[in-house]
Amino acid sequence: MLSDKNGVTGLLKQTLPFLLSSHCSSHKLNLGVSEAWKKDEYLKKVNKLIFNLCRLFSRSTNNMKILKRQEEMLLDLDKHLALISPIDIRWISKFSATNRIIQIYPAIIATLLEMEEYFSIIKDLQSIEILGHLFIISDLSDIIEPLMKLFQKQEFEIRELKASITLAKYKLQEFINGEAMGSKLENFIKELKEKNYFYCKIKIMYDENSEDFLRKRVSEVNKMVLDNLNERFKDVETIDLFQIFHLPTLKSLTPSADRFKAYGNDQIHRLSCWFQINYENTLKSWSHFKNLVVAYKKSSSDELISLALSLEEIKGIHILLETYQTLVLTTNDCERTFSIYNNIHIDSRSSLDVETVNHLINIYMNGPKTTFRFSN
Repeated sequence: MLSDKNGVTGLLKQTLPFLLSSHCSSHKLNLGVSEAWKKDEYLKKVNKLIFNLCRLFSRSTNNMKILKRQEEMLLDLDKHLALISPIDIRWISKFSATNRIIQIYPAIIATLLEMEEYFSIIKDLQSIEILGHLFIISDLSDIIEPLMKLFQKQEFEIRELKASITLAKYKLQEFINGEAMGSKLENFIKELKEKNYFYCKIKIMYDENSEDFLRKRVSEVNKMVLDNLNERFKDVETIDLFQIFHLPTLKSLTPSADRFKAYGNDQIHRLSCWFQINYENTLKSWSHFKNLVVAYKKSSSDELISLALSLEEIKGIHILLETYQTLVLTTNDCERTFSIYNNIHIDSRSSLDVETVNHLINIYMNGPKTTFRFSN
């Protein structure tokens, strides 16, 4: 649908070059990071290790019991922590899965040793290459998780989108330039050196070239993620131009001040070039729009934009206002609705008709918050 080459968006842009397509920020972030997992040799090995561990414990109650017992013996935890199975479509869950392995690492090793099999998995978990990548991914999660939390909000502003993406890119660039290795990886290597290459009392296969190798891998992994984010969020600069239509900011300006007169003029010029519309007419309409906002500052944003779209004097920026109104930064509500539907329309309630399901979804989403859960 959204591919610039063969998708619907790409075909439309052949005749409408100024078309501004919008894709959910959460999905773009997920796709941007997931691409690195699919292409990189070591990340694919980590991915395989995670799935093998999850399969090993999810399919055996006895294995889970052993893991739980080892956690109680070796770790100071309030409750048993099971492994997390990564799901590609669920907000980059591989980060959570990786962090969980690190969190209960000694218990996993002890469990595998007690089972007296799966020595290939133990070998991977004692390999500096694989274990080091777990910490590289964990450090990367500290950069990506703030983005995930922002994009999972029901609503967020355009300026928040640009600021968060820009900050994440700067942090990734620090790792690429070798200015930082990541606090978790650094602490891991420090502990290995101090304890004669033991980590959590487990011997790790380490040699004199390991630290240089991991430092190089930090740069390579973060560069892959940065390149993917640049590709997925290449429209951020254009979308950010529409921040001038954020009416609370406009309402706060003083009409007689120079800042008010100049506010948004540069963005209007750039948007005029993008949409191939007359700049002079657009600038005049923009000036009328600013005065309208100040004159009706007590009106809601929806009322103001509706009024502006009905006025001939502001016709020059109608296409910009309409685009601003239809920009979709996230489709989280749609995703949540699908999840709620799946929780309601279960096998034991498959005879529910459409109207009843619709009412239940509305109650669940908009009614008072309770601890009630749909289940079999």
